[in-house]
Amino acid sequence: MNDPTRRIAALADPASAGVEFAAGCVAWPGAVPRALCARTIAAMEAAGARSGTVLRHGAEEHDSAMRACTEHPLAPADAAAVAQVLHTAGTALLAATGGAAVALDGPLFCRYARGGHFRAHRDRSSDRADSAVVRGRRISLVCLLNDADSTPAFDGGALVLYPGQRPVNAPLAAGTVVAFPSDLLHEVRPVRLGTRYAAVAWLFDVPTLGAA
Repeated sequence: MNDPTRRIAALADPASAGVEFAAGCVAWPGAVPRALCARTIAAMEAAGARSGTVLRHGAEEHDSAMRACTEHPLAPADAAAVAQVLHTAGTALLAATGGAAVALDGPLFCRYARGGHFRAHRDRSSDRADSAVVRGRRISLVCLLNDADSTPAFDGGALVLYPGQRPVNAPLAAGTVVAFPSDLLHEVRPVRLGTRYAAVAWLFDVPTLGAA
């Protein structure tokens, strides 16, 4: 099954297809084919780059001690297939847990060079100065586009979640989609070698848009 949207549609029941690796955190291995991952990486390298930012009190700020990566805006045609997979995975998880109407924010395509990282944070904000979209985030979605066995490869850069007393490493091989609650503390550990490529997105509550 080479069509990524058909692949993830086949995973529409997370209880039977997704792997719950921590409370409320589900992974779909191989949801994005490696060939599509490679094409997306090539599109990222051909696109422009901007330094990753952090959101504080409604303003985007550069803080390389907190977050060190670049973001690569892709043309809609280059982003569409990965975006559809992320959206379908997130809505599948919400369907299993009882979710309201949601929309997709993203994806962002992020490149972490050696030393790149994102220190522990939560994706959902309670700051009224932040946008309703960020305050309404329900599900965070990550697709790693390469791994230690890819070309290009990297080492380090683990996605670490904190659902309880102990940290949990997300099971991210290239093409795996991971979904978790947006208010969950998590981080990207520093990349030791090579470059880490990932797509990230969020499902947010549509009704919150009227409450900005």
